[in-house]
Amino acid sequence: MRNKKAAISLGVNAIVILIIAVIMLGMILAFLKGTFSNLTEDLESKIKEEPTPAPATSSSPISLSREYLTIKQGDPEVIKASVFNPLNATHLISLNISCNNILTLEVTPKIIPSLQRAEFITILRAKAVPPDVYLCSFISVYNNSGAWTQIATKDFTVKVK
Repeated sequence: MRNKKAAISLGVNAIVILIIAVIMLGMILAFLKGTFSNLTEDLESKIKEEPTPAPATSSSPISLSREYLTIKQGDPEVIKASVFNPLNATHLISLNISCNNILTLEVTPKIIPSLQRAEFITILRAKAVPPDVYLCSFISVYNNSGAWTQIATKDFTVKVK
């Protein structure tokens, strides 16, 4: 008889622990969902609020929505860029950044027909660098048989807080 009670007691304890684990998992998932949905909403609102850049042309192949940017370390900042394809063929074109390893850049390459332009949404984040003002450049590049080749550059200023 005693063994049956021990077996039942062990089974009840296992069920209680399982219920507590499921509740904790639900609370953790709800917290993560709330945290990440706020980050997504913040980024989406920044994209909507960012002005549209002037159309890029053959004489100005990269046009930015802003040429002066204030950014906090780690916070995402959005800049829109208009990029013109001056080449004689359709190419996969992207943007790179030259900024002495101060910023990270997120951007999706686009296929742009010859002598046409496309708008890019770029997300920049400042790395752990001393607060200062830095001169940076966007560089438009195209995929040339697997290697990225430079087309044009556009300077902009970044103030890191």
